Amino acid sequence: MNRLKIFVSKLQAGIATKRASSLAFSRINSYPDVLSISTPDFKSSEHINEAVQRLALDDEILAIIRRALDEDTGSGDITTNSIVEAGATAAAQIIAKQNGIASGLIIAQAVFLMIDGGVRFSSNISDGDEVRCGQVLMELKGSARAILTGERTALNFLGRMSGIATLTHKFDEAVGGTKAVILDTRKTAPGLRTIDKLAVRNGGGSDCLRRAEYSMESLFLHHRRIQRRISFRTGN
Repeated sequence: MNRLKIFVSKLQAGIATKRASSLAFSRINSYPDVLSISTPDFKSSEHINEAVQRLALDDEILAIIRRALDEDTGSGDITTNSIVEAGATAAAQIIAKQNGIASGLIIAQAVFLMIDGGVRFSSNISDGDEVRCGQVLMELKGSARAILTGERTALNFLGRMSGIATLTHKFDEAVGGTKAVILDTRKTAPGLRTIDKLAVRNGGGSDCLRRAEYSMESLFLHHRRIQRRISFRTGN
C-alpha cells in the first residue's frame, strides 16, 4: 500500500497534526463542536474487561493489543490529558483514504474499550468487506480522552491489517478459477503473527497449518544442503 498522511483534528486545541503510516488507508476525523463537559466518563477496570470480553477475541490477540497500548501510551497520554477535560465527550469517524479490504475493525474497537469501556461504536462495515476511498468505516462516541489516546494504536492495527488483507485479496483474485490457494506463513512480524494471519483470512486467504517451527515439520532447501554436507563428512 502507498504511504499516506493521516490527519487528526486535536480536540479543543484545534491543531491538525500530520502523521504517516506505510500500510494505513484510514484516518480519524474528530469534531470539536460536539464536545460537551460532563461528569467523569471513565469506567472501572472490571467494566472495561467485560466490554472487551464481549468481542470474543482470542487471549493472544488481547495480549498483543495490551502490549501495543503499553508501548504507545505507558502511564497515559500526557498531551491529551493536559488539554482535554477529564469529562469531555466526543464523536469521531474513521474514514478510508484508499480503496481496499477492511480488516482490524474489531481490533480497533478493543483498543478503545481497553481504555474506556463506555466508548460506543456504529458501523455498517465488517472485516473482510471491500471499501472505497472516502467511505466511513466506523463511528465512535465516548470519552474524548479515550478516543485521542487510542487513535494511533487503533489506526496502526487497522492500517496494517487492511493493507495485508487488501494485498491478499489481489492474489486471491489472480488465482481465481484455478485450484491454487493463497496461504499465509509463519514469516510474520515478531509478536504480530496472530494479527497478521487474521488479516490474511479477512482478505480471502487461508491459514497455513504450520503456525510455528514446533507445530509441523517442513523441509527446506537449506536443510537438504546441510544434510548432504553432514552425510559427506561422516561417510554416510
